[in-house]
Amino acid sequence: MTSEVFADGVSEVNIAGGVVRINFVSLSATLKDEKGTPVRELRQRIVITPQGVLELHGAMQQVIEKLIATGVLQRRPDDIAGASAKAPVPI
Repeated sequence: MTSEVFADGVSEVNIAGGVVRINFVSLSATLKDEKGTPVRELRQRIVITPQGVLELHGAMQQVIEKLIATGVLQRRPDDIAGASAKAPVPI
């Protein structure tokens, strides 16, 4: 059986000792900041080799293209013209 971890996002990426560490976070169910907004809590850390990062990058490029094709993400106008390397935005 494979375990799954939900993440709302990535808090940071570090490189040390030849490996990359990616920290995944999710919104706290109980902790709030001074504005009442749920705080982001570390849920999982992935430690991956540089080769693994390259494989992950390729896989994420494919996912982004599928999300664009299905309408979940939309390219920015400056991306279409090739003027920017900014990521597509959610609709």
